Amino acid sequence: MRIDRDRRRYRLDEQTGPATPTLLVALSLPDRQFPPGTGHACAAGLAPRPHLLLMDADGRTLRPRFPIVDPCSVARPEVWDAISGLSLSVTRSFPVIVDRLSR
Repeated sequence: MRIDRDRRRYRLDEQTGPATPTLLVALSLPDRQFPPGTGHACAAGLAPRPHLLLMDADGRTLRPRFPIVDPCSVARPEVWDAISGLSLSVTRSFPVIVDRLSR
């Protein structure tokens, strides 16, 4: 919802749910290999990743590494497919107002 000309309102949701075997397999995939000289300029911020934490039965958390698909560190599509297939419930929501950095 737009509040005024210079600010926008967003909502940050904390979601929880069980990790699936599909997610664990996707996170364990290797990075794709790139031949030498295939690097190119990457646009900053175009490789978004959710803040994902895995928690064990004792409450210990781990932030997994996302396997990448290209030299710009874009996560493999198998990871995104597995994340979109999770059954998550919103446990907390936080309102966020973001100021524009430039006009």
